[in-house]
Formats: sequence, C-alpha cells, structure tokens
Amino acid sequence: MRLMMIKLASLYIVVFALLIGFIHAQPYDSNGLRDFLLSPDGCPAPCFIGIRPGVTTEAEAIAILETHPWVESIEIFDNNFFGGANIAFEWGDFNLAFNNGLISSSIVTGADGRVVQIQIPLTTPFYQALLEMGRPDHFEVTEGTIAGNTFDGFVRGNRAHYTESGILLTTEHLCIITAYSGAIPGAMECPVSQQVVWKMHTEIIISKPEE
Repeated sequence: MRLMMIKLASLYIVVFALLIGFIHAQPYDSNGLRDFLLSPDGCPAPCFIGIRPGVTTEAEAIAILETHPWVESIEIFDNNFFGGANIAFEWGDFNLAFNNGLISSSIVTGADGRVVQIQIPLTTPFYQALLEMGRPDHFEVTEGTIAGNTFDGFVRGNRAHYTESGILLTTEHLCIITAYSGAIPGAMECPVSQQVVWKMHTEIIISKPEE
C-alpha cells in the first residue's frame, strides 16, 4: 500500500509538471486581475473594494456597492445555505482591461449579518488567472462523480489557494458518463483531460482564512 501511494504521488507530480509546461506554452498577456483583486491600501486582507469577509456587515456591503463607481446595479436574495443574504451585483464599464472577463458577481452574508464570502465568476481561462496571480500557497486537483435523475456525470476541477489574501481560484468541468433522457446540450462525454479543465472559466472566491 505504501509503495502504491508513493507511485501515485510521483505520478501526480509528473502530471502537474507537464500541466505547468502546458500553461506556460499558452499565449498570455497580463489583464490586470492581480491588481483588481488585491487589497487596497489601508484595508487589511482579505479585502475587496473595501469589503472584508468576517468583518463587513450586510448593510455596510450594500452601502459600498451602491456608491462604488464600478458597480452598475444590485439585487438581494435570501441565502438558505449560509442563513443570510445573497447580494448579486452587475459590473459597469470601468477602465481596466480585465473588466471584459467579468460576469455577474455576488456577496454572501451569514446568519450573523456579516459577509462570509465574495464570489466573482470570470470568463478568463483558469491557466491565465493562475499565471496572473502567481504561485499559490496550495494547489489541489478535485475529482468526483454525480448521480442524477437524468444523467450520471464526473466532475474534474482545480483549486488554487492564496492564504494571506483569502483568495481562491477555482474551476471545474462536468462530463456525462450516462444520459438517461437523451443528449444534454453543451455537455461533454467522459473522460475530460486536465488540458480542457485548465482552459475552463475561472471563479474567484474571497473569504476569511480559517483560523
């Protein structure tokens, strides 16, 4: 068993090294993501546009969004999972090359009325976001199966953790093992290679680091 674990660990190291080579072979041009995400002066990390997970209240977050020049509109929903609210907001036009990759984002609050996490989906490929942010403190490959009423699927993803800033880069892709009600539009058949996953869209999650 120990020998098998060593072999598997060695295999993952080799595969990861090959994937890093694949990333560096891709066309890359800095799009300002790092500057966009990192904490402004005077706001201790984790912090995004003055909003701090674990510190900022729901009312304070709404007030910041309502007056921020980058934000076009906001809408508030209940969030049963965290016991608070989901504050969805749309981005307006602002002078950053990066803003072409922004999608509707959200701020999640908990039962205590404070921000739990900030969720920022992007159209930016994962490999490009990883190059922009630099080497993470921790990187993991995630895999798992999904059993549904209409299909069985397999999910493969990547997660890059930046501990000090509370930033998580994540991406995942679902492929269909078996479809029970015909073809599913946009779905890919399994297996899906890691090269495909590296090119999938990125989601940024900013949250308070676990103590």
